[in-house]
Amino acid sequence: MSTGRWIARGATGLTGAAALAAVIAAPASATVTEFVIDPAGGPYVVGQRYQLYASGELSRMDLQNPRVVFFDNGECIGNSGTLGGYEGGGTYASVQWVPTIPGTHVLVTRHAGTSRTITVTVERAPAGSVTASPLNQGACGLIETGSLGRYGILPALTGSSAGS
Repeated sequence: MSTGRWIARGATGLTGAAALAAVIAAPASATVTEFVIDPAGGPYVVGQRYQLYASGELSRMDLQNPRVVFFDNGECIGNSGTLGGYEGGGTYASVQWVPTIPGTHVLVTRHAGTSRTITVTVERAPAGSVTASPLNQGACGLIETGSLGRYGILPALTGSSAGS
């Protein structure tokens, strides 16, 4: 094979590697810009299901932060991949939240080093009402794996589980 062909193959390989690196790298603008509860405004009641939405410029290709995580008073609610982002639309992530105790709840969502917080008051469920149970919506650690418990691998290795 001639030297010219080797150079052409090497250049092709470098171009492909550079393109892959550009796709994998996280965009600098990966941020959570809005965090809401649906339905909005409350009242929020123990045992009822609510949908939490985080939206903004959420990265779909950031290999270090591929998921958006959600916490209630520092306890993991779960994680979600990002959805949307097609044809100029924004991206969002969502999980269901079922409060299990009354009182003040600080809800936090995190993604790619950014976070947003909502503080709400949850009321007791009326006597005799049917209540829902929280869902298993994935872990909140570095690597999302249910086999290492509720919080993923990072807290399992470090002994930390705080989400705040």
